[in-house]
Amino acid sequence: MASASKTRTIRRQKLKAHGPQPREGWVLILVLAMTGLGFVPHLTVVLLVGMMPSFVFYGVARGLARGLRCYTLAAFNLAGVLPYLFDMIWGPNQGAGAAMVLGDVYAWLVMYAAAALGAAVHWMAPGTAAYALTQRAREQAETLRRARDKLIAEWGPAVAGEGKGEGSSPTPADGARALVP
Repeated sequence: MASASKTRTIRRQKLKAHGPQPREGWVLILVLAMTGLGFVPHLTVVLLVGMMPSFVFYGVARGLARGLRCYTLAAFNLAGVLPYLFDMIWGPNQGAGAAMVLGDVYAWLVMYAAAALGAAVHWMAPGTAAYALTQRAREQAETLRRARDKLIAEWGPAVAGEGKGEGSSPTPADGARALVP
């Protein structure tokens, strides 16, 4: 029992150290939504409906990387909503724009597919970056191996510490050999 309590305490401390608590952002969103509904209701309705995947994800996401996941998804989601908002602002029929956008199936598809693309990017980015960095490290190791082989061919095995020449003391190449597999 004590270990479970200790684990919960540690988990709470980590969450406090890594950003806002789950409910702190809702007040700001609510205030902005109410203000927007008072001034430009048709834009605010489309924005709230279009950004719904971001709000839902913000409410259900857990873990230490929660903020980064929410930002990624919200940025892509906003990119899907903005073309329709701009069309409503500068389009010919601004008042009826919300009904037209919300009645268009393709608008919903674009807005929600953009959010799904944001989630996919966040899911795939760490693996892709790890693969690229691993490949780069392998290429660098191969370059170092070729340079070592060239030095050994030019100066002899004593440079690499393989053949102990006159002295039996360790050479700087012994430390370098430990670094290159």
